[in-house]
Amino acid sequence: MEKDDIVEAAKQAIENCHRYGIMVIGGLIFGLPDDDEDAVRENYLFLSELEADASYCQMLTPYPKTKLREYLIGEDLVTNHDRYERYNGFRANVKTRHLESDQLQYAFWYYRQTALGWWKPSAFACKQGKVCTSFWMYMVKPVMKFFIERQTRKIGWEEQYRRYVHRLEMINRFHDLERFRGD
Repeated sequence: MEKDDIVEAAKQAIENCHRYGIMVIGGLIFGLPDDDEDAVRENYLFLSELEADASYCQMLTPYPKTKLREYLIGEDLVTNHDRYERYNGFRANVKTRHLESDQLQYAFWYYRQTALGWWKPSAFACKQGKVCTSFWMYMVKPVMKFFIERQTRKIGWEEQYRRYVHRLEMINRFHDLERFRGD
């Protein structure tokens, strides 16, 4: 991505924003050419320790007419060249030098659940919104966690993942336009 080591700069930026009352959404892009399973896990762990107030993570997407797409095609890393409805930031349309696109997709989902986990309000978020964060931490999160953990015990991780992939398939699907696709 042609960026230097930005860890310290990111930490300083978050500190500066918090100093001036600005909440921070930390974001990561997964699916870079050298990403492997450990990189996916470690990046989620890094994000969970960063003190960002929320997170938003996406997959590297080879959008048409970009230098990045041309580079990824030249490296034979694009796995979906023309199904643009799948270019939504959540689908693995690329592979890496270490992971096939389906492995990358699974790692993206699995480590979001296990390494990043449930939203943990930062100290700044707790200070700014004591009522909202307390409501989340002590009311909403425990109830949601109970039902999701019960569902996971009942159907397992594989079925949870299958349902996640099915939801991804439904993004950008417009059934009234299906007849125009031609496949």
